[in-house]
Amino acid sequence: MLANKIKLYRESAGLTRSQLAKAIEVDRTLVWRYEHNKCQPRDEIKIRIAKVLKKTVGEIFFSQPVALQTTNITPERRSR
Repeated sequence: MLANKIKLYRESAGLTRSQLAKAIEVDRTLVWRYEHNKCQPRDEIKIRIAKVLKKTVGEIFFSQPVALQTTNITPERRSR
């Protein structure tokens, strides 16, 4: 199961589990289960959570991509 950041963003928004549960129309215990990766919310619920927390679904439920590292590769010098 993928880790998520529901608890982090919920607390940053100043919401309790009960408040988030009411806003997304699920039971408070289900929010706890989502936060502790005991189960994954359906896509519809993920969208509701993202709207309430003012984040994208990707920010909450998916790892952020690692920045691509570039290397300085110089072309070989041609001999004359």
